[in-house]
Amino acid sequence: MAKTNHIAIVFDFDLTLTKEISEEPIFRFYHHNGEQFWQHVLDKHNKWKEEIQKRGKQGIFNTDSVLCEDTTYTHVLIDHVRNNEFPGLTLNRLRKLGKEIKFHKGVPGFMKELKTFVKKNKEWQKYNIDVEFYVVSAGIQEMIRGSVISPYLSGIFATQFSEDEKGIKEAIHVISHTQKTRFLHMISKGPDKGLNEHVPNKERRIDKRNFIYVGDGATDIPCFSNIKDMGGVNLGVYYDKKSLEAMNELLRQKRIHAVYPADYSKNSSTIKYLKKVIAQIAYRVVIENESRVK
Repeated sequence: MAKTNHIAIVFDFDLTLTKEISEEPIFRFYHHNGEQFWQHVLDKHNKWKEEIQKRGKQGIFNTDSVLCEDTTYTHVLIDHVRNNEFPGLTLNRLRKLGKEIKFHKGVPGFMKELKTFVKKNKEWQKYNIDVEFYVVSAGIQEMIRGSVISPYLSGIFATQFSEDEKGIKEAIHVISHTQKTRFLHMISKGPDKGLNEHVPNKERRIDKRNFIYVGDGATDIPCFSNIKDMGGVNLGVYYDKKSLEAMNELLRQKRIHAVYPADYSKNSSTIKYLKKVIAQIAYRVVIENESRVK
């Protein structure tokens, strides 16, 4: 048994919880064409890829295999600030723009609903079972901090910037989809443990089996794989036909345990499934505690 009986629900952010890419409020504020911005990102990524390819292979791998499209956008965003296309885009403004992010139905109310669902069960409360929510994202930390879900989160792990008088200056902490997995283990170990510190499961703040991961696409596959190996549960959510097909393929490959719409409203099939999984974890905790006493 772990020292505590927390259940962690970890979310990807963009399109898992949100209706839009989380940078959209920036584009609206500056009257900037979002499609043009993402084309700049693609162009820069391809330029870097061509440059690195000229250096030849690294053993049996191409040198461009180290590049990650997820993080290129941070450089383009900084370029737009430095070139005065996004003047005054400070950390404070990012937080304010975070309030403008559009979310799927039921967000953030479902988080309060799930906490109440757990607290109302007297048997679970005998063992101090509760549920916590986390976001692990390649998106911008300050925008997530400024969004409506922030008060419900026990942790946010996302991309961070430094700033000067002109606005954001450097990306000082960038998260790619493969790097997201490290934060699953940080959450499990707890804030007082080092990243590379060996912590047996029974000494972790959150039992590795007490994890639910919610994501919407291929960039969540590394986390899906980690959660599966940990003994947790993966939920794939979809918001259109294309994302439904992608999630069904991951379900067919047994990378995820279930697929439901990105609708978190009360009595939705997604919330019913989350309650079902929470109950399964909670009753396992109860049984293990009671058997240990006996």
